[in-house]
Amino acid sequence: MNVTVFKKTLLATAISAFVLPISAHSQVLEEVVVTAQKREQNLQDVGVSVTAYTGAQTEALGWDTTEDIAAQTPGLIATSFSGDSSVSIFSLRGVGQNDFADHQEAPSAMYVDGVYIAATGAAGMQMFDLDRVEVLRGPQGTLFGRNATGGLIHVINKRPTEEFEAYVNATVADFNQRRFEGAVSGPISDTVLGRFSFLKDDADGYFDNLSGEDARNRDLLSMRGQLSFLFGEDSRVDLQAWSNVVDRNVAGAYDFRPAYKEVGDIPTDWQGVP
Repeated sequence: MNVTVFKKTLLATAISAFVLPISAHSQVLEEVVVTAQKREQNLQDVGVSVTAYTGAQTEALGWDTTEDIAAQTPGLIATSFSGDSSVSIFSLRGVGQNDFADHQEAPSAMYVDGVYIAATGAAGMQMFDLDRVEVLRGPQGTLFGRNATGGLIHVINKRPTEEFEAYVNATVADFNQRRFEGAVSGPISDTVLGRFSFLKDDADGYFDNLSGEDARNRDLLSMRGQLSFLFGEDSRVDLQAWSNVVDRNVAGAYDFRPAYKEVGDIPTDWQGVP
């Protein structure tokens, strides 16, 4: 009799111990607001497959360029041309630039602050002073247009603020790396807000090159300026200008689609047409 009562009591105690942490965890679940459907929504209420990251999460993960998004995002693959992340190709759910001709726009779209980035060479941008990143998987043509067959990546930067704020972060690492990131934001007048952000990152190459400068060095400067013109409480016009200058000595590349396959005269053009 005593043994039976002891077993029932122990089982009830174990169940209670298992349920209480779950209840406590649900109370501290942070609400993530996204604009995946072009309006502010709780991430759990969005009716499409979306993965979102806050600016604090991107910093904690150590992301430098948009290529780094693929490391934590299911269904997303990112590759670079000749190791240069400024020229990046993204594939969402198996749909990428390699499935189409090089002169066509990518079927997996890139957006920055709601603006479509058509050029592949501009997709591999530096990531700094971010508000959040959203990755939408699957066709998004209803809201974002025809070039979102595989999905899209939306990078949202921090916007100008009504209160003055500023910060500077400095990093020193191996291979003589020196990285400085900062921003200043605040009101310019009663109806105009401004924000200026920058990133300067230099590092020596880590591939020994006996015939010249070591490969994979880094010398980049990114700057972004924003102006917000306020018209009442619910209307505003945002202007943004950004620059991304990258100087790297990348490693050599191998052409995986050669123009010809035979040694000797080439009787056809690069498309194989006589």
